[in-house]
Amino acid sequence: MSTPSRSRSLLLKISVNMETSGSSECCCGMEDAERVTEQASEVVVFDDGSLTLPVIVVGNGPSAIFLSLLLSGWRPQIVSEPSHSNPLLDCKLKELAGQGLFEQDLEYLSQGLEGRTSNPVSLLLDALLRPDADCGSEQPSLLDWHCDSSRAIPHLVLGRGPPGGSWNDMEGSMRTLSLGSWMELPVLSFKDWMLENRRNFRNDRATAADVAAYYRHYVHAMCLDCRFITGTHVTSVKRITPPAHDHSVASWEVNGHHVGTDQQVNKSFRVRAATVVLATGSTDMAVKLGVPGEELSYVGHTAQHLEAILKETPKGLSATFPPVLVIGGGFSAADAVLALRHAGLPVIHAFRSPPGVSGHGLAQLPSSLYPEYHKVLQMMHLGNESYYGFTSLPSHRVLCFLPNNKVLLAGPSNSPLIAQTVLAVAVRIGSAPDLSFLPEGGQALARYPNDRINPRSNPVALEPLTHETEAEPGLFAIGPLAGDKFVRFSLGGVLAVAVCIASRQETESIKT
Repeated sequence: MSTPSRSRSLLLKISVNMETSGSSECCCGMEDAERVTEQASEVVVFDDGSLTLPVIVVGNGPSAIFLSLLLSGWRPQIVSEPSHSNPLLDCKLKELAGQGLFEQDLEYLSQGLEGRTSNPVSLLLDALLRPDADCGSEQPSLLDWHCDSSRAIPHLVLGRGPPGGSWNDMEGSMRTLSLGSWMELPVLSFKDWMLENRRNFRNDRATAADVAAYYRHYVHAMCLDCRFITGTHVTSVKRITPPAHDHSVASWEVNGHHVGTDQQVNKSFRVRAATVVLATGSTDMAVKLGVPGEELSYVGHTAQHLEAILKETPKGLSATFPPVLVIGGGFSAADAVLALRHAGLPVIHAFRSPPGVSGHGLAQLPSSLYPEYHKVLQMMHLGNESYYGFTSLPSHRVLCFLPNNKVLLAGPSNSPLIAQTVLAVAVRIGSAPDLSFLPEGGQALARYPNDRINPRSNPVALEPLTHETEAEPGLFAIGPLAGDKFVRFSLGGVLAVAVCIASRQETESIKT
């Protein structure tokens, strides 16, 4: 079938771009790179301008980037002389020395492993990439990586913004909770990239700006650019055929539109796929208080709103402004407090827990690695007397937001209501994934279908060794949606998905 003109649809343009995006800088050389991109452009074009691909990934954060790497033909191989402190895993690895990880029984390898995630393949891959990391060890990885372009699987990654997902939206100076080295993806060292770009690398915590820049560079350096489409807004993902044993059948239809740099909606698109992978993360929507007046312009829930406050405040005059009210007792609220204090703005910090209670997640962090969060925690307990320009309001909640920048707050029982004039309000009480493109917001996919999906308390119900959703065959979830909110552990879920997809592709190719 001949390829239609590029004007047919946005995705047709992408398919043409794939054919010409080979790069001599690609890991597997010019010829192999061309073969990978040629395979990615082998699509069936429908009369209505839609496309069919084996895999569509919705979301373009670090989990999606790593999945694209694996689907592009990169494969991990156990090193020739593996050694691990876990005696059971060590014995298994020695039996499989030099063999490819995709060909192994992941359930067998992950048995007996324990750690800070409940996903078995996440524990396995973390143990191989960063042996004994939780003990402070910096041992070399037990995996080698190579590119086999003949095993590439055509796919597209759809994202609203640049590759890296929500990392591009965070306040740039904010530091990661995880160690900087734990933010890296296989093959390209985060430390080496930092040093090559003359950034100050310390093996503790990186800034969000550095992490976002690393992920954008990673996509280009690993020749994944042709797989990623930015500026896309997915409006629906729906099943169009019943589940079948033939995994090459296009069971899913993904609809959406492209948003230009001017935020104007351009062309719509429709693409069909045998497999859809949800990699949207959990920060698309800010959780709201649900009180009257929350829609007023001085009330914000995003990092962009906070940045606007900081930019609009003249330097040297910030202390003369009314205070900014920060609502929430977690990490995002603490980040807002730190940014506002750094700008010299007076701050009122209101949160629900009583004074002196150390149940905050902030209190669980070691003070040596996270001194700024422990400082905020100290301010929350002592701020009214010990810190100029900072007022702590424990056991307080917002009743309503009023015009003219006034907020009505209620404190402990029998205490008077507070009517406070503020410069602005930063509501920081958490975030949630935006799955509005799925029927009923994806609620049927949750572990507890009667409640909304929450990555912490009600993640997507998955088959643990494949990350395929229990409710919908052919639909997978990775990253925070699967319960792995840290990049370090999300990579194992990606491996589980890639192994499952590759196995099904090979089975279908044998049949034909």
